[in-house]
Amino acid sequence: RDASAPTPAPEPPPAPPPDFVARLRALRARAPSTPEEIDAWYVALYDLVRAAVARRLEAAADARTSDELLAAAEASDLVAAPLAARLSALCAACDAVKFGGARPSAAERGRAADAAESALAELLP
Repeated sequence: RDASAPTPAPEPPPAPPPDFVARLRALRARAPSTPEEIDAWYVALYDLVRAAVARRLEAAADARTSDELLAAAEASDLVAAPLAARLSALCAACDAVKFGGARPSAAERGRAADAAESALAELLP
């Protein structure tokens, strides 16, 4: 290889399917302020992640608990272990709001949405 030849740019990560992008974009556009609105925001993010995992595994999301879906993702050759761990952490963060009364800041919600977008791009090529 010629040392003077430019190194090709790395491939950008794939984009999630349009329906998931639209749902995530709509979620990002919301600015929840009350505890109920914050809960609803995290429930919607959680549902989006569950739906993506179910689509990747070709499984019915409503027929399995989240723990069952995540365990199936971890056991699957379709989902790499680091991604399964990130999905599990994201679901745990949503559960902390839904069941634990956590009230993340707007910046934390942004990071959660970023994490979901990254995971969806990897999960649904």
